[in-house]
Amino acid sequence: MTWTNVRLVFTREVRDQLRDRRTLFTIAVLPLLLYPLLGMAFLQVSQFMHEQPAVVRLVGADELPADPPLLDGTRFHASWCGPDESRLLELKLEGA
Repeated sequence: MTWTNVRLVFTREVRDQLRDRRTLFTIAVLPLLLYPLLGMAFLQVSQFMHEQPAVVRLVGADELPADPPLLDGTRFHASWCGPDESRLLELKLEGA
């Protein structure tokens, strides 16, 4: 088999494949539509799964009773929430 015959067979096969609309759709159009949609879906899921801190505003913190303790400095007391939960809560103290 010579290179001329290989090239002839190759060009004939490529021409036959380009005639078939389903093959052309699968090779060219489907990836152009599918890959951006998959990328956007992956981006949405990754943003949804990202943990963001919740802001808790506490008005009149200076008037809270001492027992049971609600605050420990600028965080909630450990009896109310653990360190993992405390990391996701951003406490904003405001005057009354």
